[in-house]
Amino acid sequence: MAQSPKSRRAGSKTRVRRSAPTIGIIIGHAGLPQELRRAALSIVPDREGLEVVSNGDEPAEELDRRLATIADRHPDSPILVFADMCGTSCCHAAARLRRLRSNVEMVNGVNLPMLIRFLQYRTRKNTGELVRLMHRAAKQGTRPV
Repeated sequence: MAQSPKSRRAGSKTRVRRSAPTIGIIIGHAGLPQELRRAALSIVPDREGLEVVSNGDEPAEELDRRLATIADRHPDSPILVFADMCGTSCCHAAARLRRLRSNVEMVNGVNLPMLIRFLQYRTRKNTGELVRLMHRAAKQGTRPV
Protein backbone atom coordinates (compact mmCIF):
# COMPACT_ATOMS: atom_id res chain seq x y z
CA MET A 1 0.00 0.00 0.00
CA ALA A 2 1.35 3.43 -0.97
CA GLN A 3 2.37 5.82 1.76
CA SER A 4 1.11 9.36 1.86
CA PRO A 5 3.73 12.01 1.01
CA LYS A 6 3.83 13.12 4.67
CA SER A 7 4.62 9.63 5.93
CA ARG A 8 7.60 9.07 3.62
CA ARG A 9 11.03 9.22 5.17
CA ALA A 10 13.24 12.19 4.36
CA GLY A 11 15.53 11.46 1.45
CA SER A 12 13.16 8.91 -0.08
CA LYS A 13 13.59 8.44 -3.83
CA THR A 14 9.82 8.25 -4.34
CA ARG A 15 8.61 11.29 -6.25
CA VAL A 16 5.46 13.12 -5.33
CA ARG A 17 3.60 14.40 -8.38
CA ARG A 18 3.75 18.18 -8.51
CA SER A 19 0.85 20.33 -9.58
CA ALA A 20 0.35 21.12 -13.26
CA PRO A 21 3.04 23.29 -14.91
CA THR A 22 2.60 27.03 -14.59
CA ILE A 23 1.02 28.74 -17.60
CA GLY A 24 2.24 32.19 -18.59
CA ILE A 25 0.14 34.92 -20.15
CA ILE A 26 1.89 37.97 -21.60
CA ILE A 27 -0.41 41.00 -21.75
CA GLY A 28 0.78 44.21 -23.34
CA HIS A 29 0.33 46.91 -25.90
CA ALA A 30 0.28 46.57 -29.69
CA GLY A 31 2.42 43.67 -30.95
CA LEU A 32 4.76 43.47 -27.95
CA PRO A 33 3.25 40.32 -26.37
CA GLN A 34 3.38 38.36 -29.64
CA GLU A 35 6.95 39.42 -30.39
CA LEU A 36 8.17 38.66 -26.86
CA ARG A 37 6.57 35.22 -27.10
CA ARG A 38 8.10 34.61 -30.54
CA ALA A 39 11.57 35.64 -29.31
CA ALA A 40 11.34 33.54 -26.13
CA LEU A 41 10.15 30.46 -28.02
CA SER A 42 13.03 30.80 -30.48
CA ILE A 43 15.33 30.21 -27.50
CA VAL A 44 13.24 27.80 -25.39
CA PRO A 45 10.71 26.00 -27.65
CA ASP A 46 7.86 25.39 -25.16
CA ARG A 47 4.76 26.25 -27.17
CA GLU A 48 2.33 25.29 -24.39
CA GLY A 49 3.95 27.56 -21.81
CA LEU A 50 3.02 31.04 -23.02
CA GLU A 51 -0.15 32.67 -24.26
CA VAL A 52 -0.64 36.30 -25.26
CA VAL A 53 -3.20 39.07 -24.99
CA SER A 54 -2.60 42.29 -26.89
CA ASN A 55 -4.32 45.58 -26.15
CA GLY A 56 -5.16 47.33 -29.39
CA ASP A 57 -7.32 50.01 -27.72
CA GLU A 58 -9.93 47.49 -26.59
CA PRO A 59 -12.20 48.42 -23.70
CA ALA A 60 -11.26 47.03 -20.28
CA GLU A 61 -14.10 44.49 -20.46
CA GLU A 62 -12.59 42.95 -23.59
CA LEU A 63 -9.18 42.53 -21.96
CA ASP A 64 -10.89 40.96 -18.94
CA ARG A 65 -12.82 38.57 -21.19
CA ARG A 66 -9.73 37.50 -23.12
CA LEU A 67 -7.71 36.87 -19.95
CA ALA A 68 -10.61 34.93 -18.40
CA THR A 69 -10.95 32.78 -21.52
CA ILE A 70 -7.31 31.72 -21.24
CA ALA A 71 -7.60 31.15 -17.48
CA ASP A 72 -10.74 29.03 -18.04
CA ARG A 73 -8.71 26.70 -20.29
CA HIS A 74 -6.28 26.04 -17.41
CA PRO A 75 -8.39 25.69 -14.25
CA ASP A 76 -5.96 23.27 -12.56
CA SER A 77 -2.74 25.11 -13.42
CA PRO A 78 -1.02 27.97 -11.69
CA ILE A 79 -1.09 31.01 -13.98
CA LEU A 80 1.44 33.81 -14.07
CA VAL A 81 0.43 36.97 -15.95
CA PHE A 82 3.24 39.15 -17.29
CA ALA A 83 2.12 42.76 -17.82
CA ASP A 84 4.26 45.02 -19.96
CA MET A 85 4.11 48.08 -17.67
CA CYS A 86 2.88 48.94 -14.22
CA GLY A 87 -0.14 51.23 -14.06
CA THR A 88 -1.46 50.60 -17.57
CA SER A 89 -4.75 49.12 -18.77
CA CYS A 90 -2.96 45.79 -19.26
CA CYS A 91 -1.66 45.84 -15.70
CA HIS A 92 -5.11 46.70 -14.36
CA ALA A 93 -6.71 43.85 -16.33
CA ALA A 94 -4.13 41.41 -14.94
CA ALA A 95 -4.77 42.68 -11.41
CA ARG A 96 -8.52 42.18 -11.83
CA LEU A 97 -7.96 38.58 -12.95
CA ARG A 98 -5.65 38.00 -9.97
CA ARG A 99 -8.32 39.24 -7.55
CA LEU A 100 -10.90 36.87 -9.04
CA ARG A 101 -8.79 33.70 -9.37
CA SER A 102 -6.80 32.04 -6.61
CA ASN A 103 -4.47 30.33 -9.12
CA VAL A 104 -3.29 33.61 -10.72
CA GLU A 105 -0.22 35.68 -9.86
CA MET A 106 1.24 38.58 -11.81
CA VAL A 107 4.44 40.49 -12.46
CA ASN A 108 4.97 43.84 -14.17
CA GLY A 109 7.73 44.93 -16.51
CA VAL A 110 8.17 41.78 -18.57
CA ASN A 111 11.40 41.32 -20.50
CA LEU A 112 13.01 38.56 -22.54
CA PRO A 113 15.41 37.21 -19.86
CA MET A 114 12.44 36.85 -17.50
CA LEU A 115 10.43 34.87 -20.07
CA ILE A 116 13.34 32.59 -20.88
CA ARG A 117 13.80 31.75 -17.19
CA PHE A 118 10.05 31.16 -16.90
CA LEU A 119 10.04 28.70 -19.80
CA GLN A 120 13.11 26.90 -18.48
CA TYR A 121 11.63 26.30 -15.02
CA ARG A 122 7.82 26.44 -15.31
CA THR A 123 7.48 22.65 -15.05
CA ARG A 124 9.94 22.29 -12.15
CA LYS A 125 9.35 25.21 -9.79
CA ASN A 126 6.32 26.55 -7.96
CA THR A 127 5.09 30.05 -8.76
CA GLY A 128 6.90 31.72 -5.85
CA GLU A 129 10.21 30.16 -6.84
CA LEU A 130 9.59 31.08 -10.47
CA VAL A 131 8.95 34.71 -9.61
CA ARG A 132 12.22 34.91 -7.63
CA LEU A 133 14.21 33.30 -10.48
CA MET A 134 12.58 35.53 -13.08
CA HIS A 135 13.12 38.71 -11.05
CA ARG A 136 16.82 37.90 -10.74
CA ALA A 137 17.06 37.17 -14.48
CA ALA A 138 15.18 40.38 -15.35
CA LYS A 139 17.52 42.49 -13.23
CA GLN A 140 20.64 40.77 -14.57
CA GLY A 141 19.38 41.27 -18.11
CA THR A 142 19.13 45.05 -17.75
CA ARG A 143 22.28 46.93 -16.86
CA PRO A 144 24.13 49.96 -18.14
CA VAL A 145 27.13 49.33 -20.38
